[in-house]
Amino acid sequence: DWCVTESYDGANHAPQVKAEMPDMTASPGESVTVQAEATDPDGDALTYEWVDYQEAGTYSGENNCLTGDAASAKTSVTVPKDAKAGDTFNLVCRVTDEGTPALTRYAQVIITAG
Repeated sequence: DWCVTESYDGANHAPQVKAEMPDMTASPGESVTVQAEATDPDGDALTYEWVDYQEAGTYSGENNCLTGDAASAKTSVTVPKDAKAGDTFNLVCRVTDEGTPALTRYAQVIITAG
């Protein structure tokens, strides 16, 4: 819409998102909290979705490490007990605004088993 509107206010703008702590270390079996901070330049309501992006991590087990509310700015993660030191877990927070069209931006947190 930026190409066809006459003003900044005439188009929807993407939310601005960042992870509170983008990198952290946690022991196998330990639970930690991850949080994303987001604002929307247009004041649109925002929805959150945390995903354990297993293909990008190095943990070879089948356990999903998300243990909290995935539809919140803040959620909890538990490193599986069978994780080995150095295994990584790549968590992505997808934040979407309720503008038209809806726009999405991402934050990433990488947890390393220590």
